[in-house]
Order: sequence, then structure tokens, then C-alpha cells
Amino acid sequence: MEPPMLNDHNPEFNQLAPCPCCKGDTSFRGWDDGESPASALRGRHHRKEIERPAFWCDHIYRVWDDSADEWVYVAEPYNLPDEAFPDLAFLRNEGWKVLVSARMARHLPGRTVAVLIRRGEFSTEI
Repeated sequence: MEPPMLNDHNPEFNQLAPCPCCKGDTSFRGWDDGESPASALRGRHHRKEIERPAFWCDHIYRVWDDSADEWVYVAEPYNLPDEAFPDLAFLRNEGWKVLVSARMARHLPGRTVAVLIRRGEFSTEI
């Protein structure tokens, strides 16, 4: 099955993609593909492989960005309290790029916020 694509979701054009964490092919649910930020976060918080990478990592999945030829890792918590921001800074220091976007939320849009994490730069179109 084709992976979910980053650009499949664009609420401004009423293009609402299903959330990969709970709809469709479950092989894109989670971040455990060996290249994700999960291991860095689990190491930071001394968490086991079966645990969430961090407390704010709710509804996690990955989408493919074909324009950059890379995975984008997404968490969609219902809120992002200030205790989460040191983790985002930690990821930046580990070489990840982080974007927080309400517009890109796929899991209950309007109730969750999308935290997008990738190695490459984010387009200004997101």
C-alpha cells in the first residue's frame, strides 16, 4: 500500500486526509522505522521501546513527503503544555526540524495540534 502523503491534507481546499494513526493501513502508525526521533526521545526520558517516546506523543504516525524524499513524523496531542517544549528544543539540537501546526492536524482537527518532525527543512507552504 502507498504511504500517506504529507500534501494529501490541505484544509484550506477542503482536502482532509484520514489520520494514519487510526485509519487505513496501520503500517504507517507509530514512528518505529529505525530512523525516527522516537529513539532519541526515549533515551532522553529513559523509556522502553513499548512506551510512548514522550508524554506528548499522542496519535503518532508518519507521512511521506515526495518533494523532499523523506518521512515526516507526526504527533497529534490534544494540547502541548510548556513541559513539552524542552523536548522540541532537544530534537532541534539532535538535528531535527520541528513545526507545530493546528492546520495540519488530521486526528480530530480542531481538537488536536500537529507536531511535525523531519530532517530536512519545512516548506513555507505547510
